[in-house]
Amino acid sequence: GEVIGILKEMRDTFDSNLKTAEEKEAKALEAYENFMTAQKDSLKSMEDTLAGKQEQLSGNDSNLASAEKKLSTAQAEKAEAESFLTELQKICAEKAKQYETRTALRTNEQAAIAQAIAILNSDEAFETFGKVESTKGKLFFLQRSSIKRHVVKPADKRQLLAMQLEKVAAVERSVSLSKVIVMLQMGNPFAKVLSEIDKMLELLSAEQKADDEQLEWCKKERDESNSNLDSKKAQILSLKEVMDKLDIAINDPVTGFKVLIKADEESLLQNSESQATETKARTKDNLEYQANIANLVGAAELLTTAVKVLQKYYSQLLGKDAFLALSKKSREEPAPPETWDGEYKGQGEKTDAISLLKFILENTQKEETAAHDAELAGQHAFEDSMTNLKKEQASLQENIAALRLSLATKEKELIGKREDLEATTAAKESVEAYLLKIKPGCDFITTHIDERTKKRGDEKAALENAQTLIKGTPAYLVAQNKEA
Repeated sequence: GEVIGILKEMRDTFDSNLKTAEEKEAKALEAYENFMTAQKDSLKSMEDTLAGKQEQLSGNDSNLASAEKKLSTAQAEKAEAESFLTELQKICAEKAKQYETRTALRTNEQAAIAQAIAILNSDEAFETFGKVESTKGKLFFLQRSSIKRHVVKPADKRQLLAMQLEKVAAVERSVSLSKVIVMLQMGNPFAKVLSEIDKMLELLSAEQKADDEQLEWCKKERDESNSNLDSKKAQILSLKEVMDKLDIAINDPVTGFKVLIKADEESLLQNSESQATETKARTKDNLEYQANIANLVGAAELLTTAVKVLQKYYSQLLGKDAFLALSKKSREEPAPPETWDGEYKGQGEKTDAISLLKFILENTQKEETAAHDAELAGQHAFEDSMTNLKKEQASLQENIAALRLSLATKEKELIGKREDLEATTAAKESVEAYLLKIKPGCDFITTHIDERTKKRGDEKAALENAQTLIKGTPAYLVAQNKEA
């Protein structure tokens, strides 16, 4: 009876433990399923967000490629335009030089024509032409291939002075001196001629001052602009280096943020799949465990019932005390049957059937205990694995969030650098355009400043010499004495 009571108590304990374990398992499974549902919803939301961002990123990459292509085309067109402009400037410089020569020749020609007209319109010419039959009446002149000079009588001091100045003008090629000669030949008063010479000298000084100021201005503007241009070019190089580094940080196939994010997202997906796979396997093992425990408990109950039936029968057949003593002896001194004597007393005489059933019951109980232990070990392993997977999942999510933040920061910085590059490039092109704009004038004054200064000095000296000659003539001295 004590053994049966112990067995009943053990069975009740096992039943209670089983029920408690099943309740805990059901609650844990429900909590897990709720958690997995929430995580799957969160994962779907993040995947949708990721798809949208990747689509946006793809569009940005397409726009960037298009803009870079346009930039490359514009730079090529700019290079062609600059090459054409360089050639055009050479042609213009040559034309400007030719124009200056042609202008000087035209001025000299006009001075010579004015001088010829003055000679032909003089009183002496009219008097002479009136005495010649072929020049009487209305006279027309047609220039053909050459102009004959009229010899001026030495008695005409004004014409003599004009001839002296003409020789100087021919050597110096002075336009201003040619104008003075024309004025003398036209019969202008000496005072007026000297006044005009003073104005010409002032004009020459003003022109020299303007040339000097323009040369200084050109040097200053070019120095400042070239310094600014060098600074802009250095900034552009620096910006391009920074942009290249940012592009590598974003798009490098090994260490780029995009690749790292994709790898972590794949790892996160594998983690979720592992959780789902292990949960499914754990659920399957638990169901098998529950079915196995149910079978083992049922078998134990059947064996316990059979033992009770046999014990009751043999107790009635042999008597309770004899049965217990015989059962005890049988357990203490087992011996195989050799033959039988006396009346038939059934299997209870050696208790073989009961012992076998108890042996089976004991093994069944051991198997149940082993099943409980295996289930507990499996549950612990599952919980440990899920804990590690959860930690890995959280770490991946944090890492992805950090990488996305870094990616957004780098992309924002890259956009800013591109805007800076566009602004700096525009500023550089503006400086280059300004340098090209002032190049013709500055090149001309820089190249011809010495020549212009020398010519202007020679012309000034010629005018001053003309003043000296005029002031030294007897006619001028007589006029001065009359005024005095």
